[in-house]
Amino acid sequence: MKRVLLIALALTWIFLVTLNYYIVHKPFSAENALAILNALGDVIVAGALVALAAALGRRVLCGLPFDSPLQAIVFSTGLGLGLISFATFGLGLIGWLTPLLFWVLLLLTAFILRADLMTIGRDARSIRLAAISRFERALAFFCGGMLAISFVVA
Repeated sequence: MKRVLLIALALTWIFLVTLNYYIVHKPFSAENALAILNALGDVIVAGALVALAAALGRRVLCGLPFDSPLQAIVFSTGLGLGLISFATFGLGLIGWLTPLLFWVLLLLTAFILRADLMTIGRDARSIRLAAISRFERALAFFCGGMLAISFVVA
């Protein structure tokens, strides 16, 4: 629960910094508010696609044993993202890649894989990482900061 709270606080902080940037540097208008909401929506959709990819990969790799939940999530997510990429490529090749079809397929796949999505969530919450050194913590903080800056700049 503490990890989820920290992630929520970090995302809230990123969007508060973005909001204050738009308030201070430009005349704040409805267009700016829509831009911030659009960025928030993009982050939510990207997270949903990654979660769906993990569930799809988990369904494909259901027979393979893994040493840890982290290993299962990493391989499942990679395979799922590859499958989603191939599906998107195939739909684009035949000319059927439209936003409506993409959203329908996304929601249909999420409905079909809802049990796998719940399992991925439980596995993600059960991951316990080893104690890290001061350098590793500083490196993780730096990477997180760069990721936050890229969210703000984008």
